[in-house]
Amino acid sequence: MTDESCATVYEYAGGEVSLKYIEENENIEVVFSDKTEVRRIMQQDNVTIICTYQLMHFMSEEKPFGFLKI
Repeated sequence: MTDESCATVYEYAGGEVSLKYIEENENIEVVFSDKTEVRRIMQQDNVTIICTYQLMHFMSEEKPFGFLKI
């Protein structure tokens, strides 16, 4: 058992990423990836199964954010 948690957020945003307000016990990494980078991550990096599932969904869809209908 772990205390691992995972969140997926789909959105369009602007501005700059800031870790200014994270709590002392948080470990947050923001990664902007296209399909080439996602493929590399899945092949070479150590990621959680929940994260892998989301990355596989992103890779398999022609328009992975099509459900947003924006």
